[in-house]
Amino acid sequence: MVRGGLRGGRWQICYDPGQDIYNRDSAEVVEQLRARLPFHTYPLRVNCRNTSAIAIYNRLLTGVDCVRPRLKPFRPEVKVQYYDTASE
Repeated sequence: MVRGGLRGGRWQICYDPGQDIYNRDSAEVVEQLRARLPFHTYPLRVNCRNTSAIAIYNRLLTGVDCVRPRLKPFRPEVKVQYYDTASE
């Protein structure tokens, strides 16, 4: 709930379409909000979470383009770990 409602209140929504791997309708919801309410967007220009090695590996594995990683080093290398069961 927002004091003053969405039109008169102060609110934020943080949305990274590159991280939207489960709910592909999120972009549509953002556009529905945009059609009803004026708001500003601030694009994510730098990926501060991943090293270059992880960002590149993820792009090759998933095909999802990523924002330029801030962390340049390729070390440590990507370590892939598989699990046999959901509880693991």
